[in-house]
Amino acid sequence: MLYWLERHQFLVLGLALFLAASGIAAGWLLRDEPDGIQFSYAAGVSEGSPIRVHVAGAVASPGVYELRAGDRLVEALAAA
Repeated sequence: MLYWLERHQFLVLGLALFLAASGIAAGWLLRDEPDGIQFSYAAGVSEGSPIRVHVAGAVASPGVYELRAGDRLVEALAAA
């Protein structure tokens, strides 16, 4: 067995490196991260006027919610 391993050491090393790289790539591709937060602002919205906010991702009830201009992100997430 030792003789076979000495003759094929590069094959065994290559296979080990391939398996390690495959595991790292699979872990990176299958990670479960939420999408980033995206903001878009409408010009000319006065403070306190009603606005609609679309909340999606890792929340209990994704959807469109009506808030007031000037509300914070916390209010939108609490509504969802």
